[in-house]
Formats: sequence, C-alpha cells, structure tokens
Amino acid sequence: MKLTSTFAVIALSCSSSLLAGDLTLTTKTSGTLKDQSTSYLTANWTRTNSPGLGIDVIHDIQKGIRYTVVHKTKSIRFVKIADLAAAANAMAPASGKGADQMNSAMNDMYGDSAIFKVENAGTEIVAGRSCKKTRITSGKLVWEYSTDPTLHSPVDPAVNLKMANATYAALAVYPNMAKVMSNLTNAAAKLSGFPLKTRMSGYNGEIVSEITSVSQTPIPASAFTLPAGYTMVDELAERAKALAHRRH
Repeated sequence: MKLTSTFAVIALSCSSSLLAGDLTLTTKTSGTLKDQSTSYLTANWTRTNSPGLGIDVIHDIQKGIRYTVVHKTKSIRFVKIADLAAAANAMAPASGKGADQMNSAMNDMYGDSAIFKVENAGTEIVAGRSCKKTRITSGKLVWEYSTDPTLHSPVDPAVNLKMANATYAALAVYPNMAKVMSNLTNAAAKLSGFPLKTRMSGYNGEIVSEITSVSQTPIPASAFTLPAGYTMVDELAERAKALAHRRH
C-alpha cells in the first residue's frame, strides 16, 4: 500500500471532544503527491474533489462505504470498508516463499514497529489559525500534525477511528506493517482539535498537505450525490476476479 493511498483517511482521524458544524476546506498538497483539492465534511459524509487527479473520493460514514469517482473512465469504484480485511486475507499468499518475501519487503519499507514515539514539535500559524505541532514516529514513518484546538470535525471521532482501523485491518496479513500503521492511527486519534497541516515522510518520500481556507457554512446533502451515468464497479470483486485469472 502506498503512503498516498492512506492519506485521506488519516488526515481526518484526529480526535475531538466536541463535534462541530459542517466544514469546507481547500487544501494544497506538495511533495511526492501534488494536488489542489476541496473537501466537504458533515456528520454523515465526507467528500474530497481533486480536479488535477481527476478523482473525487466520497465516504458514506454511516454505511462505511468509500466511493472513488474516476471522471476519465466515468466509473465509480466502491468498497465496503468492513470487507477490506477479509478480502486482503483471501488475496494474499497464505504461506510459503511468496508470503515470506512480501512480509520481508514490507518490513524493509515500514521499519521496526517497536520504534514509536509522540513528540511536541512547537506551534505554527496555518490558514491564519494558531496550531499545535505534534510529531509521530512509527517505524520508518514520520507524521507531523499541526492541529487547531479550537476547530473540530463534524465527524464523530469514534466512528472515524473505527473506519480508519477497519481500513488498516486489511494489512493484517503483513503484521509489522499493520502495527506501524496502527500506531500512527491511534496516536493521531488522540490529538485535540483539527489538523490544518500534515507532513508525512518515510519510505515513499514526503507529502505535505496544508489547508489554505476554512468555511463553516452548512453543506447541502446534494454535495455528496454520486454523478449520474457513471458505471458502478465493485472494487473488491474486481480484484478477486483479476487474481483468480492470474492464478489460472
């Protein structure tokens, strides 16, 4: 799994003792991944539109479904987060040389899961807001969060953490990698406030995502409507079919 593929979930995983109203955020991402995006957050839905990448990612929080809208192919790839772990177990080599080589490769990329620490890294101003910086190290990965303690996500933090952990449960076939990611997820969930800047570094270079504007205007339900005329694709079923074809 690439570092970039986990960013959207983790960036929204900070804990908050208070729930807030809707949030609309514009974000600039630089480094290994370059992007300009707009995110919409409500208690039941999140959506991130990335015109430069040609995709929108929508999460139905209550049903635990992630939709990836791919405009180039006019398709909507969907996956039930709760099904990821079972699908990963079914697709991974159970034992033997292939499994050993994959686990070894993952260990080299992600590092020793016993290396874990959370540090205060000072303060900084992001989008005109005073933020507390926290550095989380797990294995070879280092994630820095700049969180605004006065701003809170409308998404229930317990639900968000459950969704994030379900996503990483898919890594259970790679125990060391799973532990490295679990350490990061759970540490991020304990942070107070909302992350306005995130710096992720490790085996896959560095990604810096910085929110440039924040709006707390109510978001209409229509913002999360899936586009009409697009083909629905069951992502896990497609993967299983491709794997079965390769095995034969």
